[in-house]
Amino acid sequence: MGVNNLLVVYLHLLCFNILLVSIEFLLNPMNKLKTRHAAKKRFTKTVTGKYIRRKAFKGHLLEKKSTKRKRNLSQKMVVSFGDSFALRSMMPYL
Repeated sequence: MGVNNLLVVYLHLLCFNILLVSIEFLLNPMNKLKTRHAAKKRFTKTVTGKYIRRKAFKGHLLEKKSTKRKRNLSQKMVVSFGDSFALRSMMPYL
């Protein structure tokens, strides 16, 4: 093989390698973001894009709390607007 033939083979391999890299970039354009599973277990997203959470203080020491208070603590609550930005970054695909 002459020098010209080696150069042609090298250029073909180089173009093929660039083509493979560009196809891989098109299939996976960015890195994937990880979901925080602790947040995924505790929050759900509504149709309008708001996040729902449980109320606190319902886990233990329930004898001293009134029935009305325990019933109100059992209800779900919407997460505040400021905290929803943090949840959006914790759960990007939810």
